[in-house]
Order: sequence, then structure tokens, then C-alpha cells
Amino acid sequence: MQTSFRVLHENASDYLASLQTTRAEELMLTEQFLVFKDTLTNYLQNFMIGLQKYGTQVEGLIHGGDSDVWRAFLSAVVEDEMRTPSLDEVLSAEERLERRMEEWTIFTRWFIGSETEASDVVFLERATKDTIGRMVRYAIAIQEKQRLGISRRRELDYLGQWFLGLESVEEAHKLGAAVYGLMKPRHFQGEPPRSSDSTDLSMWDEEPITRALSSRSRVRRRAGTTEPVKVRDGEQAEAKQVLLAQLEREAAVVRWFLELGAFHLSDLDVLTVEQRRVLLSWISRCLVSKSKQIRTADGYHIELSLPQSDDRTELSFSDGQLDMPNFHLSVREASRT
Repeated sequence: MQTSFRVLHENASDYLASLQTTRAEELMLTEQFLVFKDTLTNYLQNFMIGLQKYGTQVEGLIHGGDSDVWRAFLSAVVEDEMRTPSLDEVLSAEERLERRMEEWTIFTRWFIGSETEASDVVFLERATKDTIGRMVRYAIAIQEKQRLGISRRRELDYLGQWFLGLESVEEAHKLGAAVYGLMKPRHFQGEPPRSSDSTDLSMWDEEPITRALSSRSRVRRRAGTTEPVKVRDGEQAEAKQVLLAQLEREAAVVRWFLELGAFHLSDLDVLTVEQRRVLLSWISRCLVSKSKQIRTADGYHIELSLPQSDDRTELSFSDGQLDMPNFHLSVREASRT
């Protein structure tokens, strides 16, 4: 087992390292890369599927065994090795057992990781996905480069006939915007307040965002002139009231869940947007935690239990439905744990 594990680790490291070399980067930028791109992608995808399948099985076997059982097993291995005569260095049983325990620790850390670091399986999976994504980007760039010299006369002629067949200038404007985009776009960055988290909601259904633009005039003010200090007490008070109202709504949602105590997702009726935001936040944090338990900043203890088999439910909200596993949640005050 240790020999197979060592070969797997060395082959995976050498293969990914070869893809990071300067020669590989230069090859990916040439047209020859398109020849073996599909073969390499299929190889990495099959490697990823095998890694996800068998890596999870090995992780489950390691978690399923008790540490005392593994130590007894390694002790039996050392005892059997002591019966075999060897001309190599002579080690005592304790030294052999310590060496086997170190090898076993490295083996388990490769598959399940540690408390502070993720496993090498996770790292290898990320590296393989990044490699596949980089190859796809290189292939698209090469194909786009090849298309630069192609005549687009037929496409432009078809587009011109399309414009000619339109009945109004408004339809021509819409077609032009769809084909060429905006003539003079201006981009503004910000975090707009959304009225709903639904992905099906169109941007045209959202409220407009007002932005105050500063003057770009080259005319300078006269030297010595001053500008009055703007009083923003009203704006600050209004923003404070909005924030306090939002905190009160979130606190009311938390108190509502606290009154429920322990519940399955299938027990819930139609939820509001605020209730969904809090519930999904708790579920995502619990799933990341190894113990499936979290403690919120306002002093509540949340515990999540996974559903039996493939039990699922459909949550209803004021703006849609969401199908997800039928988790069981327990909400209580942290002081009572």
C-alpha cells in the first residue's frame, strides 16, 4: 500500500509540475496545442473522476477505523517484519513501529488533511481543475486568433439585409444595440441594494441607482475661494434609521426561529426574503463546520443535522421556490448549551 501511495504521489506531482514548465506554457500558445488538447483534457477529467471516487472511499475507511485499531495493525506488521531476516540496518521493534506510524500519519494527512490544512487530495483536485481551465482558455485564444484573418463579408451582408428589412428606426436601434453594444458606454461601480435574491429577476425590474457626478471642467476656481462645509446630519440620521430598522427585522427573524427551536425544513411555511437570507446563511456556515454547529455573533447556537438518505423538500418564498435537502436545525441561546 505504501509503495502504491508513493508512486501515486510522485506521478501526480511530476505530471502537474511538467504542466507548469516554461516549455509547456510556450506549447500551449502555439497551434500544435489544439492537436492533443482533447486527449489531455479527457485524461485529466478521468483522473479527476477517479480521484474523487476512490479518494472519498479511502477517506471514509480512515475515518471509519479507530486509531487503536490502526496502531494494533501496524504493530502486527512490525512483528511480522521482525521475523524476516534482513542484511540492512537493524532496527528495534520500537523504532520500526515509530517509522511505520510516521508513514501512516503522512498517508492519512494526504487523504484527510489536518485541523489547519486541507488534504492533498483537495489541493490536487484544485490544481487539476485550474489546469483544465487554463488549457480551455488557451485553446479559445488560439481559435480566436485563427479567426482574425477570416473574411466576414457574408456575415456583414446578412446583417445589412436584416437592417434593411426592419420597419422602424426603433427596431434598428434595438438591433444595433444587440449587435454592436453601446456606442459610448460609461461604467459605474457600486453595490446596489437588491429587492430580491432571485436569479430570474431582470435588471430592468430593479429600481434605478442614482449617482452624483462631479464636474470634469478644466475651469479652475479662483485662488482664495472656499467651499462651505456640507451638513449631513439629516442624511446620517436617515441612514441610521434605515440601519436600525434592518437590524430590528433581522432580530425579529432570529427570534422567530428561536421560538421554533428544533425543526425540519419541510415544517416551514412560506418564508420572507429576510428569513431566507438568515436561514441559508446558517446552513452554509454549518455545512462548512466539521461539527455542523456554529455560534452567531448575537449569542445563538445553531446545530444542523443531515437528512436521512436522499430526503429533500421544496421551500416556498415570497418570490419563488427552492429545492434542497431536508435538513434538521436546532436554534437555541448559547448560554443554555
